[in-house]
Amino acid sequence: MEQPPEAVGLRDVRPKSPNTGNHGDAHGRSSEESEHTLHTTPTRDLRMRKFPVLLVILYAAVAVAGWALTCTASRRPITTPSYGYVQQEDGEFDRVYDAEEKYARNERYIRAGQGLRIIAAVFVVPVTSSICAAAAAAYTQDGKRGRHLSLRQTMALADRGWISISNWTSARVSLGLFLATVVVFLGILSQILLNSWVNLKTIRVPDDISSQEITDVPSLFDEDFEDAADEVAALLRSSLAVVHSHDIEPLLWLENPESPTCNMNYYCDRSPRRPVAYQDLINDDEQDAAPFPAYFLASVPLDTSTGLFHSQFVPRINSSASYVNITEAEFEEHCSDNSTGFYAQYSSVPSEYRGMSLVACMPGVLSQSPWNRTRDRQDIFETLYLNVTTSFGGGTAYRKATVNTTLGYFELPNYYNGNLPGPLLEEDPYVGNTQNKYRKRDIAPNMTDAGDVELFDVHNKGPLLSLALALFGKDSFLETSFADPERFWDSSVDPDAPYSLCTNVLPLGRLDWEPSSCTSSTTPPVSNDVASLLSVLDSLYNTDQLFARAVYVANKIWLTQYRTQYQDLRLYFDPGMESYAPDLSLAGIIVGSILLGLHIVGLFALALYAFFGRPWTRSLDSFAMMKIGAAYADQFPLRLGYKTSEYSTGFLDRLPGFVGDGTPSAQFGRLEMGAAAPLRANRQYQSSDPRHPSSCQTNPPRYPGPPVRSSGVAQ
Repeated sequence: MEQPPEAVGLRDVRPKSPNTGNHGDAHGRSSEESEHTLHTTPTRDLRMRKFPVLLVILYAAVAVAGWALTCTASRRPITTPSYGYVQQEDGEFDRVYDAEEKYARNERYIRAGQGLRIIAAVFVVPVTSSICAAAAAAYTQDGKRGRHLSLRQTMALADRGWISISNWTSARVSLGLFLATVVVFLGILSQILLNSWVNLKTIRVPDDISSQEITDVPSLFDEDFEDAADEVAALLRSSLAVVHSHDIEPLLWLENPESPTCNMNYYCDRSPRRPVAYQDLINDDEQDAAPFPAYFLASVPLDTSTGLFHSQFVPRINSSASYVNITEAEFEEHCSDNSTGFYAQYSSVPSEYRGMSLVACMPGVLSQSPWNRTRDRQDIFETLYLNVTTSFGGGTAYRKATVNTTLGYFELPNYYNGNLPGPLLEEDPYVGNTQNKYRKRDIAPNMTDAGDVELFDVHNKGPLLSLALALFGKDSFLETSFADPERFWDSSVDPDAPYSLCTNVLPLGRLDWEPSSCTSSTTPPVSNDVASLLSVLDSLYNTDQLFARAVYVANKIWLTQYRTQYQDLRLYFDPGMESYAPDLSLAGIIVGSILLGLHIVGLFALALYAFFGRPWTRSLDSFAMMKIGAAYADQFPLRLGYKTSEYSTGFLDRLPGFVGDGTPSAQFGRLEMGAAAPLRANRQYQSSDPRHPSSCQTNPPRYPGPPVRSSGVAQ
């Protein structure tokens, strides 16, 4: 009874030589017939296979084009230089003409890139596996690298073990299988990461440019317009009687809209772009109280956004005020009627004006502006001393008001900073910008005349000095009231007229108390109205808040009043139109490009290896294994079996999986399993031809000794 192959040794299963006379040759042919067959068998040389190279070129073009379109569109549009505006050396911005059509075309490129990436991801395994199979065919005949292939390893390659976990065992793994697995893994990994990293984000792209010019801080020092210096105090004097604490001020900006502190109290329970009122200007002097938000005043409204234009900077100013009690000695130390600073004194005859008086002074040399002609950050400190005597409560009170003011620049909200105002900048943000550099004009000389009247003409006064001039200087409410007690008295008015009849408004009244800040037509003004104003200055309750609000009004007038024939600082705006772009980081581009590049390089290496290797078969597939199986027909009869492990241990490992030339010295070569001679490029080999059935017959395997060889693999 015939023994199964796994039960016998390798030499026991060798077919007997034709010289034994048992079988003649394996197919019952005589030696003469075999000789005749050799001369009539078709021959063919080993050919270069172009298909793997062409397939890799096509796949690489699709994968690289899709990734290149995505990467490019993530950094800049394909149809325009930038998703925003490009600023030239002269400060002007390049306009995007036909913007809508160009960005619509850019979106089509983005969709094309998406489609190509999807195609590359779908075909990554089929294409890579096909290239690996072609390279595996060349590997089985490689005289340098594949000579030691066992039949089990060749079968693992034919089973496409690079995508089958069951083939990843030490007995089946070869160098070719390992390299193919690496290339497949790189392909799968690169496509997974490339498609998972890329998302589309909605963006704004250029549409139409608009511009606006505002006053620049250096332009406030223009010599030609210093005659308007006295307007600030005059305008402030009028505004203090008009501005209400509940008035919404669109020029007030929240200092830090993202600060956690701002979400802990009522005053920050609002949108950072929602306008606020003057009553929100609160100094936080209490240690136990929750911090209040800080505000600054800018020369443009709170809802301003430059859209697609970044690096648009405007002036900003903020002040903080304090109002404290001091001693008489401290007051006398800093104030005198011959001071070179500001000094004002008002008093009434006790019998007529109930003993009301006020002395206000600001020491120091105030005839020079505390500000400099620069866009750098500037900080000034001002102090006002008051000696207040009222008819209510008796006695004299000494008070000190201090104001700290900071002037500088900040970046306007835009799409690139999250539509939030930028921080206060320490240095000039326009250094190197030729468009917004200083105008070439002479700097106005500072005033050196002392005295209260001359202080009105000081160019670019500090906010507290402007406030002191408006409240206590020439033509102020106190000055006119003490000079003419009957100023607001109309004897023709019926004494029985309603008390609510308003003839004028007290300064600071609408910024402080309710319900009325009017001067009455039925009572002498000095006896009530002046006393009301002095009582506010005498009080320590929320007077610092009142001064803070008044100082902000002074800052607004100084920073925003029209002082030049033309504005010096040009701002650009464009809200843009909606579009979309790939959301991909630079790190993602680099890593994704490396992985994709490694995969493409691996594919080209395998394809070129298959091309120049001139494999004996197009691909190591089922048809190739059928040919190899024909060479081992006596070893593997068609019987029931499920696993290669059913054969004896090492049986498949001892059978060669290398395809060589069994007749290296003959005129025509013949493919044999385990042949010592490798296949050569410029040589004819017996090939299969269905038109000649005899050419498809296989010679019986022969075993000259280890390594075992088996012949008859048809090409």
